[in-house]
Amino acid sequence: MCLDLVAKHFSLCSSKTVAHSESPTRFTDGEGRSWLFLTKADAADSPGQDDLESLLQTHTSSPKWTINSYNKGIIAHPTISLLIGTGRAAFYMLYTMTLQSPKNIPNTQLYGWSIEDGRDWFKRTYEHKANIIAYEDILVVRNPIDNEVGGFISILRDEQLPAPSDAYPQSRLYVSDLLVFPQYRRKGLATALLHAVFERVKLPSEQAPGGVRPTLCLTVFCENVGAVAAYFKEGFKVDDIVWVIVNLDQELQA
Repeated sequence: MCLDLVAKHFSLCSSKTVAHSESPTRFTDGEGRSWLFLTKADAADSPGQDDLESLLQTHTSSPKWTINSYNKGIIAHPTISLLIGTGRAAFYMLYTMTLQSPKNIPNTQLYGWSIEDGRDWFKRTYEHKANIIAYEDILVVRNPIDNEVGGFISILRDEQLPAPSDAYPQSRLYVSDLLVFPQYRRKGLATALLHAVFERVKLPSEQAPGGVRPTLCLTVFCENVGAVAAYFKEGFKVDDIVWVIVNLDQELQA
């Protein structure tokens, strides 16, 4: 449902991103990590075995790399299985989740906290990702007493599809990041940030961009059972699984 938006998010984080191909999506970000996204469409029109072998050999020769694929069979490919078997790579399961019908939610009480635009804060705090604020909305939850930020949420709007299509009958919003800092967790801040985004999804159709309510989607690693349970509670449903392969000499980006 949203793997293309995941690719778009990571490609936009830096102005130094170098694109290698559009289909399948492959680029190197500003920090030198090479990304490969194999969507369902890529799988349907997949290149021959020799072409795929060459692509994977080239991609995994990078110092830092990540592969994202809807096809579980990618982990059994000789190039990938060798890397996993020798401890040089690992694979993870990533849920793509969608909120089709936002439910009526009560006002979330944030005693001592407020939600506000966070683009300036994000630019100062994450300078290496500052390019993203030109493309994504950033909301922060702040304690006005001490001016401390407890967490943030970033939302990417799918601007490539201004009108509904057969593939995407509604415009889409992708929650590219939702983070509450450890010292402020278990205070309801993540829920409050998510509900602030829900309000955008609940816009009457005549107020929504293009006259269509957007579909809200996100991704979460399956092993993050606490977050998965929280998203289920909020009304999200799993619509697909992405297989993520990453080289182990670098930290996995969650």
